[in-house]
Amino acid sequence: MKVQKYGRTSRLTNGQVRGLNATIFVQYDSGVARFVNQIMIGGGGFSRAGDSGSLVVTQDNHNPVGLLFAGGSGATFANPIDAVLGAIGNMTIDGQ
Repeated sequence: MKVQKYGRTSRLTNGQVRGLNATIFVQYDSGVARFVNQIMIGGGGFSRAGDSGSLVVTQDNHNPVGLLFAGGSGATFANPIDAVLGAIGNMTIDGQ
């Protein structure tokens, strides 16, 4: 699936979903956090530091896919949008 996002740092970028149900470990000051069932997006340069929180959408019709939270030189990771909305509770995205 081809996706895009508009981030604070890298602005508008395009990428492609390369994997679903990914498990990654992210180092924080307080320790290492394990994230499961995440979306992996390929394409070098899809995200940079400061883009966390960007909404990842499909390129063709801009349907929400996930919420960007981590990235590196080769991959970016996003929380699936259904999981995000489920955790927040009574919330929808405009246009849906």
